[in-house]
Amino acid sequence: MEMVKQDNRRQLCARILMRFEQDQKETEDACRFAEQNATAQRYSVEVLQEHMPYALFSFKDRQGNSETES
Repeated sequence: MEMVKQDNRRQLCARILMRFEQDQKETEDACRFAEQNATAQRYSVEVLQEHMPYALFSFKDRQGNSETES
């Protein structure tokens, strides 16, 4: 009977450990995804900031042209 209890404890410990390892992997994956997403967003901001002056100039130029044509 004692051997059955020990075996049950070992199985329970093994299941708990497997669950812990799975949770840890999911947490690490989520963290990695969040870091990649943050990197992509920073890059998007850099691109937008780089092109914003050109876009504003183009917009103002178009507004100026449309006002002179009216």
